[in-house]
Amino acid sequence: MEQTKGRKAFCIGLSILIALLVWFYANDDTEVEISVSDVPIELTNEDTALADKGLMLLSSEEETVDLTLRMPRSTYFKLDPGKIRIVVDLSSVTTTGTQTITYSILYPRGPRGELLSSSITQKEPTVRSTTIEIGELFRKNVEIRCKVVGNVAEGYSAGKVQLSQTAIAIRGQEEDIDAISYAKVVFDIGKNAKETVTAELDYQFYDADGQIVDASNVHTETGQIQATLPVYVTKELKLKVDFKEAPGARLADMTYSIKPESIMVSGDA
Repeated sequence: MEQTKGRKAFCIGLSILIALLVWFYANDDTEVEISVSDVPIELTNEDTALADKGLMLLSSEEETVDLTLRMPRSTYFKLDPGKIRIVVDLSSVTTTGTQTITYSILYPRGPRGELLSSSITQKEPTVRSTTIEIGELFRKNVEIRCKVVGNVAEGYSAGKVQLSQTAIAIRGQEEDIDAISYAKVVFDIGKNAKETVTAELDYQFYDADGQIVDASNVHTETGQIQATLPVYVTKELKLKVDFKEAPGARLADMTYSIKPESIMVSGDA
């Protein structure tokens, strides 16, 4: 019994010691230095402010930045390095060519929403900038063509393919834009379709000779294209005439014929 009480007292004392150590380190203002590697550079306002000026980003010198930071130990325990952001605002760019632009380092708040950036100092790199290349932006609209693969079942007929949009707005460098003549989607309706088919389709760009164009440098805000093919059942209906008899005009006293004898109709099943 006394041994159990002694062990319990030891555990309580150890817990108090650990709590004191955690409190000490969490409130210690001794500066520490940490390294944060491969923080991605985020480019903002490329598709808005920059595009509105008729400009586009051609390349960026760096994609990530390695940081060396100094801060109080108390800040270190509150900081989540994985949430540090490096942002380049392209809204200030007004000309084409190679140029250097300053980036901002955005630090996350602490677990209780407290501001941590005021106690963090950037040691490396000493200059907050990256090199970018800006080119002139060209725009045009290209039509969307649809190739249907598959067939409808016997006794059914297909209507006209309906696309969610008939053209795509593209933008990029002049030589990349000029090479594109149209966009195409392939709509596979399967075999023996008996009902209306709808699908979300990816598209590819083609030149005037029908060859696929590398569009890696072409920008567009259009996602997948929705295609719908109405499928109707076709049926032959015999024609019949209803006569209304009157005095002196009896059905038994007349002969008649109908041409054509039937008609073909189609519609939803």
